Amino acid sequence: MDIEQRQSELIDHFVKRASAVSDAAALASVLVEATSHPSLFAFSEILALPNVLQVPAVSLSVFLLVFHNFVVGFVS
Repeated sequence: MDIEQRQSELIDHFVKRASAVSDAAALASVLVEATSHPSLFAFSEILALPNVLQVPAVSLSVFLLVFHNFVVGFVS
């Protein structure tokens, strides 16, 4: 399997998982898993999901707060 196809499959997997949760803690767990995945190098599709952007920054850990600010800065 080539790298681009694997990236696409991983992105789709994590987009579906992140889209399916509304709880901030569950969403944070999915984001940590996605950003920690050794074969995933692109996060913009995941981090730009409406439910990710709507999570109050105070609900996120410091680690995720950096990603949240990065995405909000580029999407807004």
